[in-house]
Amino acid sequence: RGAALPPALAALSGDLAQALGFWALESGERGVSLDELARRTGVPADELAPKMRALASEQKLLEIPKEGSRELRWIAPQTFRRITERAARVLREHFQKDRLAEAIPKAEAVRRILRGRGAELADVYFHWLQAGKVLEVAGDRVRLPGRSAELTGEESQLSTQVLERFRAGGLTPPSPGDVAQALGAKPQILDGVLRHLVARGEMIKLPSGLMLAKSAVDEIKASLLATDWERFSVADFKDRFGLSRKWAIPLLEHLDSTGATRRAGDDRLLVRK
Repeated sequence: RGAALPPALAALSGDLAQALGFWALESGERGVSLDELARRTGVPADELAPKMRALASEQKLLEIPKEGSRELRWIAPQTFRRITERAARVLREHFQKDRLAEAIPKAEAVRRILRGRGAELADVYFHWLQAGKVLEVAGDRVRLPGRSAELTGEESQLSTQVLERFRAGGLTPPSPGDVAQALGAKPQILDGVLRHLVARGEMIKLPSGLMLAKSAVDEIKASLLATDWERFSVADFKDRFGLSRKWAIPLLEHLDSTGATRRAGDDRLLVRK
């Protein structure tokens, strides 16, 4: 309709290659399959396949390979350029807003960069974006290539003070609110410093959101390995370290996730490497 109608009519009134390019562009970030193109053009899929490969070899289309249950699909180069520009903008805005962030969660990056059903092809698009040095994927995190969060002198001093207080607290660390009040730090700045310390591995954020110094968790691991335990209960764990259930359960979940322990029913098995 409107401004889109004349170029559509021109493409669909031209040769088959023009029509195929138009339908690939029209399909957007989800791409188009041979069966869909066959329905659009009235040309059997087996006749379209070599034409699509030829267009891809001329870089007039981009091929998304078949994998698992996902069928072979194609997108227009303009579509990927749009994704590339959006990815660069999303990452730039994220790190401008959160200067101390080391990365953005991959799930959030997918949601903000790929819209609608384009998210179904996130693995392909992020592979291409990484090859183009637009971003870096590390597990479930997405970073800007070569970017490193740098603290100001004031933030660096605050991070040292914060880490000292959490290390001194051991398994009974202060809350972020208590630290902010004690150090006279603005909550927003302190939050950025804490996330920076977590990203650098000097602090640990438990599944429940509670935070403590990595040194405290290291001491727990060393203490467990010093026992003759092979299997222990939550009650055993609480008693040995003087913990409430509020702290014991998240700590055990963290130890499970790092491979220090393994859950066996209601108990834990101590992993000795």
